[in-house]
Amino acid sequence: TRESTISQACMAFTSKMDIQNEFLYSWYKKHGNIIGIKYAQGTKQQNLSYDIIERFNISYPCMEEQKKLIRFISLIDQRIATQNKIIYKLKSLIRGIAQNMVHRGKPNVRLSDCMICNSSTLQESEVLESGTYPVYGANGIVGYLDCYATLNEAIYIIKDGSGVGTVFYVAGKCSAAGTLNTLQAKEGYSLQYLYYLLTVFNFEPYKTGMAIPHIYFKDYGKAKVFCPSHSEQFKYTKLLSTIDSKLLAEQNALVNYNLQKQYLLRQMFI
Repeated sequence: TRESTISQACMAFTSKMDIQNEFLYSWYKKHGNIIGIKYAQGTKQQNLSYDIIERFNISYPCMEEQKKLIRFISLIDQRIATQNKIIYKLKSLIRGIAQNMVHRGKPNVRLSDCMICNSSTLQESEVLESGTYPVYGANGIVGYLDCYATLNEAIYIIKDGSGVGTVFYVAGKCSAAGTLNTLQAKEGYSLQYLYYLLTVFNFEPYKTGMAIPHIYFKDYGKAKVFCPSHSEQFKYTKLLSTIDSKLLAEQNALVNYNLQKQYLLRQMFI
């Protein structure tokens, strides 16, 4: 392993000596934010001058090792790009099927006839960092409690704020924070069908409030939607949940690819 300042490394690169441009770029991607936060100058508009950057030392292996590492990182980057495309296509497929599902027939029932809505008064400040049952907020799990409000399954919907109208399906014992409402299916209706229906439902006409938008079940519950027979609902939910499981697996794979890349970058610049 060799060591030089960034200035010397750049000179080495320009003279085509012993450091790869891609290797130098990877180093800055890993350290650039730290350098910027610590050494950026200016009050209104911060900047990072070259005379500051050039003084930092950088360690790097021989040219042969650099080429191997850069090649491996390039392969991971290509796989990450492919993975993002797979995830995008799966999301588009789910949305397309859901839209086809709700437009197959004429709206025949109001949302308030299909489900009931319950509010939560639980504040995020009341939840614990650890516990038996998860508590969901607008951004996912926000903490835990040793009690629960949802027993089997539910639809949680963001009732106000920037993510208003966003829905997610939960199963098992859990609770919702006050930023969410809990929707449960009435007898004869599939909760999962209603969940996929709501993912493509247009909440815009039912939003109120200027600075902070709100939605109320008493308003959007009046909207008519198409619900086929229970057996048809089951067919759709079985198909969509299968694709959803595939999507989750691909998202987990993407997380692992990114972790692999970060690990490799850390090993490159110990």
